[in-house]
Amino acid sequence: MADDVLDRLKEALSGRYEVQQELDRGGMAVVYLAEDLRHHRIVAIKVLQPALSATLGTDRFLREIEVIANLQHPNILTLIDSGEVDGLPYYVMPYVEGQSLRTKLESDGSLPLGEAVRIASEVAEALEYAHQKGVVHRDIKPANILLSDGHAVVADFGIAGALDESAEGRLTKTGSSLGSPAYMSPEQASGERELDGRADVYGLACVVYEMLGGNAPFEGSLKTVVTSKVLGEFPPLKTVNTDVPAGIDKAVSKALAVEPDDRFATAAEFEGALKAGLPQEVPAGLGRKRNLVAGAAVLVVALLAVVAVLRTRAESARVLLAAQQLAEVENLAEAGQYTEALALAEEVEAVFPGDTTLARLLARISFTVPIRSDPPGAKVFIQRVEAPEGEWELLGETPLESVRFPGVSRVWQGTRNSTEDDAYRLRLELDGFRTRELYATAVIGVGWRGIPPLDPVPLSSEETLSEEMVLIPGFTWDSVTYNDYHMDRTEVTNRAFKEFVDAGGYRKPEYWVHPFLKDGAELTFQEAMAQFKDQTGRPGPSTWELGDYPDGQENFPVGGVSWYEAAAYGQFVGKQLPTTLHWTRARRHYRENSFIIVPRSNLGGDGPRAVGLNQAMTTVGVYDLVGNVREWCYNGVPGQGRATRGAAWTDAPFHVGWVIPKPEFDRHETNGIRLVKTFEEEGTLDSLKVPVVPTPRRDYWAEEPVSDVEYEVFRRLYAYEPFPLNAVVERTDTLEHSVRESISFDLPYGERGGVVLFLPRDSRFSPPHQAVIYWGGSGIMTTKSIDDISEAGFDYMVRDGRVVAVPILKGAYERDDSLFTTTHGSVLQ
Repeated sequence: MADDVLDRLKEALSGRYEVQQELDRGGMAVVYLAEDLRHHRIVAIKVLQPALSATLGTDRFLREIEVIANLQHPNILTLIDSGEVDGLPYYVMPYVEGQSLRTKLESDGSLPLGEAVRIASEVAEALEYAHQKGVVHRDIKPANILLSDGHAVVADFGIAGALDESAEGRLTKTGSSLGSPAYMSPEQASGERELDGRADVYGLACVVYEMLGGNAPFEGSLKTVVTSKVLGEFPPLKTVNTDVPAGIDKAVSKALAVEPDDRFATAAEFEGALKAGLPQEVPAGLGRKRNLVAGAAVLVVALLAVVAVLRTRAESARVLLAAQQLAEVENLAEAGQYTEALALAEEVEAVFPGDTTLARLLARISFTVPIRSDPPGAKVFIQRVEAPEGEWELLGETPLESVRFPGVSRVWQGTRNSTEDDAYRLRLELDGFRTRELYATAVIGVGWRGIPPLDPVPLSSEETLSEEMVLIPGFTWDSVTYNDYHMDRTEVTNRAFKEFVDAGGYRKPEYWVHPFLKDGAELTFQEAMAQFKDQTGRPGPSTWELGDYPDGQENFPVGGVSWYEAAAYGQFVGKQLPTTLHWTRARRHYRENSFIIVPRSNLGGDGPRAVGLNQAMTTVGVYDLVGNVREWCYNGVPGQGRATRGAAWTDAPFHVGWVIPKPEFDRHETNGIRLVKTFEEEGTLDSLKVPVVPTPRRDYWAEEPVSDVEYEVFRRLYAYEPFPLNAVVERTDTLEHSVRESISFDLPYGERGGVVLFLPRDSRFSPPHQAVIYWGGSGIMTTKSIDDISEAGFDYMVRDGRVVAVPILKGAYERDDSLFTTTHGSVLQ
């Protein structure tokens, strides 16, 4: 429908206006950006919504707004043209580059006293002028007050009244009071048609209240707002903002009186009371002087018109290009390409600062979070994950209160299919403190999983944190709070372990503090050391020869060590093996950032690789925690030895979360070391060192399939009686490897269900196709549209000629609803 109106408008106004795109949309009208081809200026064209137009007498509406076209005041956005297109009335106004007061209040909150009174004074002057001409605005609100070059300009003057007059009262008689409930006067909210300037005084008082108090005086449901207005119940402005002078509070309260006779008689009186209520130290130059003669006001308007006419073609082209870019931002947002959309939106923002449509798009494609540090003053650098290592951009110094990131709301971070285009790495630097590297997820948090952001980001001094370690935030477990701790940035390397060997570590019992238990018997120190030989019989890891690591592998992780050797090395360097919980906490946000971490990690490889080689960093700055070598943990596993975590180069990505038990004397080449330093009182960690029981894992290779008879029994349990499906192909899309068909059909319990089919595009495969039903995982609980279904999990089947069918379960995708919902939290909670 929107595209249809735009096309009709372009065709009807061609030769007079070059209509570019939709700028904004409201309940009353749609705003389009256009170029006035005759005067070479940018204008805004408002087209009434079809539903509203249907209730109007179009000719009468156009006659009514002719009165408004005669309003010439520097604080009124004048009407420069009007007409109708296929029965849809439109009117044309100058395009104002700036922001609305609504946008400013949403970004800044309440305003300083002087600025608020200046804006109110300028609006009051516009109202006073119009009221003397017999025109009442009827819809004074922040969205209709534009801020251009620091001054207030009132838009849509008298439009609400013209609408009601042209509808011959049908709108108000049916309860459709034209205006905004939070700002309209009690008499207007009651449907009274005969309004005077005191209704606008009331609306302006609501705006002043919000500018100084942060919220409108009346909020809540429509019923609550109207009732409160009629009863005059609102918290005095002074109680909302104690810094408001008594005179200002008194003036606003009087202007908000229920009865018009109890308010100021004119907007000028209200303006005077506001200025009189200012303390002397606030600058008095608030708004233009009231003694401007009419000729001077007309001169200002004339000058503004000349400036508009003399707008250069180059500037028009610049604005129109930005408008086209705005449309592309919308397209990118629809496609979920938030990073590209944000980059383009920031270019548009330089041309359209404060544009309401852009603000709406920015809220849709991005979100802001603070980045703070303890201590403050750290330089914050940012880098796209896929960018070359040296390309860092300085954001500023902490505290940074509003850093914008592309993507959906921070509450739902990690719920959609992410790519590296969405991922950012942060670096914090402060003299005397260790540099901190993080993924942006750390400062964003994951609201839907209840994971708070790291705020502030703790920094460690060079005296308290050694260079090879990373600070990991503490945590609470089983009602006990544990302190921050340090973890090795990388796995222990061959070079580092060589220091232990060369220092005679295998000959010094003081490093071997745990009893040597094997096959139910305790070994002596000498018996145990006989087990810990390299391939040539010398003390050292099983992967070494002649007491040394292979050539060129000094930065590879040490492998082929037993649990006892790992613990002894910890004693040698003054550290300890992590408990499984300490190891897990260092993997913070792995689920959300696995799309970054897994491809960079050494999983399913041919052998170990140098530590940190491929930037396989966790969210809090630990490298190669996933893959390369498994890492010994302190905890025992009943009957199976000790726990290892993190998987090795021989493992698959799904092994990352597993506890893989190994006998304490096991010296497989995939066994490695990563150590921690904890700062707890004696005995505090005992509850974390208890044996752990790994989650039972089924061996599907060993499973026997059910018999045909058993299968038939199970099939019948889920079989429906045959009935007409009345299937309809609702939508067809062409993707990279498939044709996606969205199909709806009748369900046996009176609803419409659906399935999404992914059909192979490759012409080599012709029907009939083998069908595979793909049941989504927990991700469907936060997926609101079939457009967000990723092919990544099954595209290989489609490319191999199969059809993949994704059922649209109740509560997921487009079948989400308020009674049975997954995406809005009921199932998640």
